[in-house]
Amino acid sequence: MKLNERVFEVLNGEPVEVQNLDGHEVKIYILDDYPDVLNEFVNKGKFAVWSCVDGTNYKLAIEKGYYDELRELYSDKVNDTWLKFWDECEKISSTFSKKIVLPATAVIIVIFVVLMALSNKMPGKLGTYLTLGLAIFYVLVILILRKLTTNKINIANQNALAVIKKNLGEAHFNDLLERQRNYIDAYYDTLSAKEEAEASANEENVNELKETEETTEAEKEESNNNEETEVKEKEVVETTEEASNETSKNK
Repeated sequence: MKLNERVFEVLNGEPVEVQNLDGHEVKIYILDDYPDVLNEFVNKGKFAVWSCVDGTNYKLAIEKGYYDELRELYSDKVNDTWLKFWDECEKISSTFSKKIVLPATAVIIVIFVVLMALSNKMPGKLGTYLTLGLAIFYVLVILILRKLTTNKINIANQNALAVIKKNLGEAHFNDLLERQRNYIDAYYDTLSAKEEAEASANEENVNELKETEETTEAEKEESNNNEETEVKEKEVVETTEEASNETSKNK
């Protein structure tokens, strides 16, 4: 099944682990090595990202601390269950598009063409109303079928979780979920504290810069005042000298 194709292309480094499972290959990467991808998905609450372009070769990127804490959730056996889930999703999606959407679309197009051809022979705006009604009917059918498809995928997801819980043991599975919640809470608390510290540091830098600018401005103003004072003193001296010279001439 195609998943996060852009992420698949980005994960081009050396994987920390490679799993070969029933005809599928899973390469595991550390999400922290790809900061842009890390920020994008961690901000969505996702610490593990599956990606695939061909339904056979998968790449799984996991945040480092999360991987170290919950490696059991990504063991061969657990990932094999998830691969079967992805295969099931592919079948469901394929059935929806190839066996339902495409045939329904073809039928609707044929009916639409017929209505357009006969619209001139229909009284009033009957042809227009029938065409509009057909379009609305088509949209409603697609929405209903999409909802049914989503429900099937949700059921497949719950079945996969039930298999994983059974394989790990319910008590141990619940313990892992608790550790998962604790890790995520601690991660976001640390991230929030870091962001606050950075914001505080930036504010201090802005204040320091402002103080520096004010000090520089004050020094500049003082320098200008001193220059003005020197000019005035020079003018007084020159005036005094001129007066003295004039007095001497008069004598």
